[in-house]
Amino acid sequence: MTSLVRVLHVALRVIAGAALILGIAFWFGLARALTVWHMVLGTALIVCLWALAGVVWARVGRTGLVALAVAWGLFTWGFGVIHPVILPGPWHWLVALGHPAAGVLCVLIGRQLATAYLDDRSVP
Repeated sequence: MTSLVRVLHVALRVIAGAALILGIAFWFGLARALTVWHMVLGTALIVCLWALAGVVWARVGRTGLVALAVAWGLFTWGFGVIHPVILPGPWHWLVALGHPAAGVLCVLIGRQLATAYLDDRSVP
């Protein structure tokens, strides 16, 4: 099970990095044809976060952290889907900065989940 946690943690970071690179390309007006892939990566990021939360919940039982991961994943997914229409106009850049920040927080929560699992003394 420890290997699964490590694989999910690495996958979470790699997926987030790829999504961030695509997002930066979009910011500069490049690679707009890859928007669907950016959305697929974002969904995969949330699925990895939730899978990691499920493993931690089953083994370690950190229900508060797991609940945060589930809630934040749901918020991030929803925010990612609707962020293009939030605050259109000259102030949209604020929303555009919040979008990658939400993804970075997913990675940080995932790191906390992996750390909680790997630090648990009951894990063989």
